[in-house]
Amino acid sequence: MDEWYSPAEIIFSRPQILFLLKHLDLLAQGIYPPEYADTGYTVAPPIQRAFSRHAPFETPIQFHAEVTYRLGKTGIEGKLLLAEIKAGMEFIELSPESKRALAYCSGWRRRSSSYTEWKKKRKWRAKRIPFSGQFSGLIN
Repeated sequence: MDEWYSPAEIIFSRPQILFLLKHLDLLAQGIYPPEYADTGYTVAPPIQRAFSRHAPFETPIQFHAEVTYRLGKTGIEGKLLLAEIKAGMEFIELSPESKRALAYCSGWRRRSSSYTEWKKKRKWRAKRIPFSGQFSGLIN
């Protein structure tokens, strides 16, 4: 069974982004995905006795807006990620482009750099060799 996250737990980690992408249609309707019990039935939400300043549909709509904004910045690779998730693919089965778009979308905050700048910086970090002092005599 897939993992379920409550709205208070969402910090936009990679598994949580995948969870939100799987339920993007429900979020667009203002419905947060229900939690499923081991029996297959949905767990009834507790009866709220306290008043809230927010409507019950606000949180799902905000999650939908945040995920679609982040996904929109990735361009075609974000569309590929969404198509693969809607096709039922798991993280292991995703293409490298989709995994890269997922990495860009995840994180507590939005990325300040554009997707192309982020990809260039990421490639540079991967190619960089850590410098150790043992070769310092070779460099003049």
